[in-house]
Amino acid sequence: WILYVVNVGFFEWPSIVTTALLWLAVGFILWRSKAWSASLEARKRAQRAFYSLGHGTEWVYWVDENNLILDVNARMLQVLGYKANELVGKSPTLVDQGWIVERQTALWAELASGMVLDQESFYQPAKGPHVPVRQQLHFFQDENDRYLCVFARDVSRELEVAQQLEHTRGLFELFLEGLSTGVFIRDNDGKFIYSNTMFRRWNPQISAGKTLWEVYNPETAELFFNEDRQVIENGPMNFFNGDSNNTDGQFFEILKFPIFLPSSPPLIAGLTIDVTRRHLSELRLTESTAYLEAIVQQSPIGIILLDAATRRIRTLNKGAQELLELQNDFYAEELPFELLEISGDVPALEAHPVHRAFARESTTNDRMILRRRDGKERYVLVNAGPVFNEKGIFLAAIVTLQDITELRQAEAQLEQMNRRLESMVVDRTRELIDANEALKNSLADLRRTQNQLVESEKLASLGGLVAGVAHEINTPVGVGVTAASFLREKTEEMAGLLTNNQLKRSELDHFISLSLESTALLLANMERASNLIKSFKMISADQSTDQRRIFGLKAYLEEVFVTLRPSDKRLHVQVRVDGDASLEISGYPGALAQIVTNLFMNSCLHGFEGRSSGRIQLQFRTDGQRLVLIYTDDGKGMETSVVKHVFEPFFTTRRDLGGTGLGMNIVFNLVRRKLGGNIEAWSRLGEGVRFTIDVPLTPPVNEAEIPSVIAG
Repeated sequence: WILYVVNVGFFEWPSIVTTALLWLAVGFILWRSKAWSASLEARKRAQRAFYSLGHGTEWVYWVDENNLILDVNARMLQVLGYKANELVGKSPTLVDQGWIVERQTALWAELASGMVLDQESFYQPAKGPHVPVRQQLHFFQDENDRYLCVFARDVSRELEVAQQLEHTRGLFELFLEGLSTGVFIRDNDGKFIYSNTMFRRWNPQISAGKTLWEVYNPETAELFFNEDRQVIENGPMNFFNGDSNNTDGQFFEILKFPIFLPSSPPLIAGLTIDVTRRHLSELRLTESTAYLEAIVQQSPIGIILLDAATRRIRTLNKGAQELLELQNDFYAEELPFELLEISGDVPALEAHPVHRAFARESTTNDRMILRRRDGKERYVLVNAGPVFNEKGIFLAAIVTLQDITELRQAEAQLEQMNRRLESMVVDRTRELIDANEALKNSLADLRRTQNQLVESEKLASLGGLVAGVAHEINTPVGVGVTAASFLREKTEEMAGLLTNNQLKRSELDHFISLSLESTALLLANMERASNLIKSFKMISADQSTDQRRIFGLKAYLEEVFVTLRPSDKRLHVQVRVDGDASLEISGYPGALAQIVTNLFMNSCLHGFEGRSSGRIQLQFRTDGQRLVLIYTDDGKGMETSVVKHVFEPFFTTRRDLGGTGLGMNIVFNLVRRKLGGNIEAWSRLGEGVRFTIDVPLTPPVNEAEIPSVIAG
């Protein structure tokens, strides 16, 4: 443009000067552009910072070197109630009550070195009381001036909370010091941080700052330290400190619990209670209880204590257990007075001594008849009464039982000695007539049973068996007829002597002895014949002669085996019953006895044939709601073909020796029909036999519920 307007050449001096000035202007602009940009950015940052300070939660104001306020943020003006012109240009002492001009002037040098002053003060608002604050003084300077920037915040709420905490701490410390319980706090290294007066009274050697190892011996210190570790890991725990057998020293109960604080290791707090008196009382009570228990257990009189609420046995001594034939696990069964049948002296259940004891009445010397589990009778003298505590609350009923059977037997023997001779002869004759009549009835029952079996299609083969059964019965019948004939002959002789008044005392005694022996022999053979007929009729599984009751299984099985003997007296059999002695079941003990008896006799007759000894084992266990019995012997065993038919009626391998083939069939039907279970047989030649019986713990009451199954 210059070249065109002025009309000069490019290398002439006006063009050269203009171009040089233009380049100088461009260089100057480029040189100052960075400074202008930085200044603009600094201004923006300052605006942002000032906005934050003006609208933040802290109070901020600036002071120059003349100790005059330069500026104040909006938050401080709003809270203190000032206007900007009321503070700007004024001394900070107008607001800050702790501002001392001389002191602040001396601090300028220190603050200029980079130190930040943190202090407490009070600010005076436009109206109202002073406000406690915590403030920081910062030093900064620009190119020419130096300033102090003050940041302050209201700490009135913090001071109020701190005062409340201090007050609460004081109250809590007074509370801990007044406790009769010892209190301590330790860190996780075993160092005591706090202990109250009571704890220090019990442990004078303890003070704050001491460790466990400085207070106790190493063994005790290590024990307490390990307890602290358990508490930190598992939470609150109780510990006892003291020798439980020492009646002279102190005994303490200590509750330890962890205290978890933020950003610090856990602490252990403990509450210690002196339980020496309680411990001594417990020791004395234990000793007294032991003495009393020894006296009660050694007493020959049976003593029973019944709970007032449940009417169940709480305790009973050995005398009562032996008299009532109870085990230790009888506590959940029926009440003893349900086992004591009411005698003539007690007309009704309400008058029963135990019943009256629960009615808060006392009874003495009531004579009663005890029906034991084995069916035998014992006469007992019963005393019963209530037991109350010191407040008069009914706790239990106590019952004592004294066996007076021997006394009653002596009385009965005395009466028997005074009977008249004619009455005894009549009684013996009547027994003979009754025995003969019973024998006739038994033979008639046998004939009727024979006719029923012959008429049955499935039992058609019974015709050949009846002769064998009759042969078995002929022996006791023949013996009975012989005994009856002999007794009749002797009775006629005695009648003749009595008619002719020639009867002597020795002859009478001899006759009585012969009569007793003859009637005993007659009754024994009648029972044998009757048992044969009952076994013969047991094939009918619908017929039951047993009653349901609760009984101890192992004791009952052992009693059954005690009554069993092999028919061959030369055979010695070892029997072992294994199982839980405390197990009691509700079932049919008669059916179980019949099963065990038949298995036992089968082992003796077949398994141990030709041997002088044998072993039998009966194991039982529970499987849920089932009872499993396993019967084994070490006999000669059976072939597989025999095992398949072992439960079939009339199947026998010893018919030539009188075997009926009904024993195992009766066992099968009792297990299936009476007990509602299953039975399995296993055997090999030379390895004995094993019968596994699986029945419910509580057999069905109604046999009709069990499906009718005939073996084979």
